[in-house]
Amino acid sequence: MLPRTRLITTVLALASLLLSSNASAKGQLGLEIGAQGHIWEEFVAGTSTRLLEESGARYTMNLSYDTYTRDSKGLIYGIDFLGYIGELDYDGSTQLGVDAKTSTAYLGSDIRITLGYRLPGTQSKYSWDWLGGLGYNSWGREIGDGVDALNNPFSGYTEIYSVFYGHLGAGLFRRGQSWDQYLQFGFKHPIDISEKVEEPFNVKLEPGANTSCYFNWNFYKRGKDGMRDYAITRYADSFRFAKSPVVSTSVDVNGNSIADDAVFQPESDYSVFGIRLTRYFK
Repeated sequence: MLPRTRLITTVLALASLLLSSNASAKGQLGLEIGAQGHIWEEFVAGTSTRLLEESGARYTMNLSYDTYTRDSKGLIYGIDFLGYIGELDYDGSTQLGVDAKTSTAYLGSDIRITLGYRLPGTQSKYSWDWLGGLGYNSWGREIGDGVDALNNPFSGYTEIYSVFYGHLGAGLFRRGQSWDQYLQFGFKHPIDISEKVEEPFNVKLEPGANTSCYFNWNFYKRGKDGMRDYAITRYADSFRFAKSPVVSTSVDVNGNSIADDAVFQPESDYSVFGIRLTRYFK
C-alpha cells in the first residue's frame, strides 16, 4: 500500500508540470457539465450470481485543459478535474440475507492526467495517437437506512473508496470543416485501492484489481479563428474490483457487539456512461 498523500501529490505534480510546459500546440481550458448513468454491482466471487445492484443518475462538473486538437506531429496532453454527485436506487439484501431496497448517495472526484504522442496519417485530416497516464478517483458511497422485505428496519453505513490507477490506450483525431471528432479508447488498471467502511464497522478493506475499459467520443465545434468554442462528448468508464481479503469485526450493522465476524468487499463492478457539454475559453 502506498500512502494516499503520495499518490495525490504525484498526480498533482504531473498536472502542474504539464500546465507549465511549453508544448508547441496551444491548449484550451474547458468547463464541462453533464449527466451520467451509474451502475454498481456486487457478485459472488468467480460467478455471475449478483448480490446487489445500485443504479441511477449522477451529475458532473469538470474543469479540463488539453492540446487534443493540434495538427502537427508531437506531444499532446490532457488534465481533468472531475466532480460528481448523485443518488442511486439500492436493490440488494441485509447481512442476514433478507431482500432490501433503499438508496445510496454518491459524492466523489477524479483527477486524471493523459499523455500522448500524435502521428498524422497519410490523409491530412486524420491523426493517430498513443495515450497513457495516471488518475486518482475517490468517492463516498453512503447506503441509506431502510426496511427489508420482512418489514424489519436496518441501518445504513458509509464506504469511502480511493483508487490510484493507470490507463493506456489510443486515439483517432479527425479534422472537419467546422466540427472535429476525437475518439479515445483503452484500458484502466488500479495500482492501489483502499476502502474504508465507517461506523459502526470501522474497518479498512483492500479490494483486488482487475482491468477495465473506457472510451470518449468528442465532437468539437470550432470558431472562425480555428479554436474550439464548444464540445459534446459521449463516454463510458469503469472499474473492476476483485474480492478483498477478509477482515474481522466485532459489531453488526446496528452497532451491536457480536462475536468476531468476517467482513470483506465482494467482487464489484463500477460502470458509468454519460454525456457532457463543454464551453472552451481562449
